[in-house]
Amino acid sequence: RTRLDVNSKERNEEGMCLILISGVQREQCEEAKAIVMDIVNDDDREGGRMERGRRGDPEDEGRGSMDIWVETSSLGRLIGKGGSKIKEIESKYRVKIDVKKDHQEGNETKVILIGTKRDVHATRDHIYDIVDEGVEEA
Repeated sequence: RTRLDVNSKERNEEGMCLILISGVQREQCEEAKAIVMDIVNDDDREGGRMERGRRGDPEDEGRGSMDIWVETSSLGRLIGKGGSKIKEIESKYRVKIDVKKDHQEGNETKVILIGTKRDVHATRDHIYDIVDEGVEEA
């Protein structure tokens, strides 16, 4: 079992973020590193990166997850009364949304999106639209 922790809050001069790979077996960590490097190299060749707020059109239907950061004050709009909005989004986009209220940085809360790459990206865009609507109304 291998774990990837992506620190999207801190980036180097090239806009790249830190990825920490940890696990019990070295071979699994090396395999995870190779997969990440393949993804990074593919994105570089295609001229794009999975950046916060960037709207992409991924062709790959593989399953995966993405961490996004949502303003804590906007979580109510995302979750809805009794969880109705988040359930609606999960159903519409065929994803699992995990709001990590115990993972906050500044005024933002970590939200994990799980599903196919295409569905995860579409869900991310929809969530950012919801959050942006709240900012425009304020």
